[in-house]
Amino acid sequence: NEKSITVPAATDARIEFVGQDGSTQVLKASTPLKAGEIIDGTCLSVSALTDFLAAQIAQAKAEERRAMAVAAEQENRALVEAMRAKLVEAQAQVPLALAEALRKGHLGVMDYYRLKNIEADTDMRESISRAAKPEGEE
Repeated sequence: NEKSITVPAATDARIEFVGQDGSTQVLKASTPLKAGEIIDGTCLSVSALTDFLAAQIAQAKAEERRAMAVAAEQENRALVEAMRAKLVEAQAQVPLALAEALRKGHLGVMDYYRLKNIEADTDMRESISRAAKPEGEE
């Protein structure tokens, strides 16, 4: 909707606003123009501008939501890694605690063997459970 012209000879122009109802309002009565100057004119549709701005705002909000989701996912991954580190640390303490309990007499050899039997039984049940699940289900 933009129009341009090159002024062929020096002249004087005026700038007008033409409303939808056909009424004309003079915005600038006199503007001197030199030969060879380029004059551009355009019209602005308020509804088109409103639609454009609404689309831009919606796009920005969607991008913000996406960025927030990515940030939350990264935070969750960091928390999972921190929990894994704590688990590994705790698991490393188990043999030390068992050795200490055996040394102090708080845990007998048969208690230790029963504990190992329970661990083996649990591992076997988990293995069977994983094998019985359909693919893609975890």
